[in-house]
Amino acid sequence: AGMLLVISFLRNRDSFRPFSLATNYGLIVLGGFLFLMQMNDYFQNPQDEIATTKPSIIREVRAVAPSTTDWQDSFRITIPAGGDKEFKLRLEQGQSLEYSWSTDGSGLFFDMHGEPEGDTTGAFTSYQVSVAPKADGTIDAPFTGTHGWYWKNESKTPVTITLNVRGDYQPITK
Repeated sequence: AGMLLVISFLRNRDSFRPFSLATNYGLIVLGGFLFLMQMNDYFQNPQDEIATTKPSIIREVRAVAPSTTDWQDSFRITIPAGGDKEFKLRLEQGQSLEYSWSTDGSGLFFDMHGEPEGDTTGAFTSYQVSVAPKADGTIDAPFTGTHGWYWKNESKTPVTITLNVRGDYQPITK
């Protein structure tokens, strides 16, 4: 309301038109600058911005990974160039899942997360977010629901993941 009073007062002066043009051009330049800043962040490599988090519900697996025969299940997941995939398992609250995954060499953006059962809002809890060619650990499910990974391949070639898991989980088929 105060700005309307000031503009109404200034509108009747001869200096209003040059002031109006200067203000509008200034806002256009600032808007362009803001656009460029936002686009710069959009095109940044996720590795530059992502901090790895390891909440207490994820424990590191022993230094020497067990052999493939020690795993309950093993999955091969191929992520196309420039594509992404999600892989989920269902766990009850308090159940443990031990995992080890690795790529055929390329690092991937990944978000290990869980989604509470029955939640329709799309809410999820991230346990570990990073860019890496492999990860391993154990998760103790903080709630009943689906727990798993989202991988994004930003390279120009497909990447194959070998995921080994064991624990108290139910597979989810889609």
